[in-house]
Amino acid sequence: MDQVKSALVNYFSSLEMLKELGVILNAKDFTGQIGEWIASVVYNGNRSQNGIQKDWDFVSNEKFYQVKSSAKSKSTTVKYSKVDYRDDAKIDFLIIIVFSEKYELISFYEIPWGIAKTKIKTTGKKALESKINWSDIRDYEKNLEDLKQKHEILSVFIK
Repeated sequence: MDQVKSALVNYFSSLEMLKELGVILNAKDFTGQIGEWIASVVYNGNRSQNGIQKDWDFVSNEKFYQVKSSAKSKSTTVKYSKVDYRDDAKIDFLIIIVFSEKYELISFYEIPWGIAKTKIKTTGKKALESKINWSDIRDYEKNLEDLKQKHEILSVFIK
């Protein structure tokens, strides 16, 4: 039980420090926030500070970026990201970041919003769900080694 207590104390302390450093904004949705932070580092962007900004997550060079992040376990078969779709959305680019369950970066996609809209499929039997399949956006996948070389901090996520 002492190991559990120590691990929890370290985890909560780390979350607090990440908030103080501006990496995360709150304790909710760690995966989404770490993805937004990574993308804003890559594009030298300014993140939305309220955490619930409509449409976009950060701005860089007067362009608006929406970020979707997923942390997938080895056993999952999911190969898509849920995307909120509206024709009038104030978005220039969609960034999709896929992590392993250990937060190693698996994929980083940058898709112009006009193209992303053509790739989004709406499905669902009970409730409509808009999603974009990763196999449909392979042409927009960034080279992880290039990203790591340009942004040293990404070595934490890219082994």
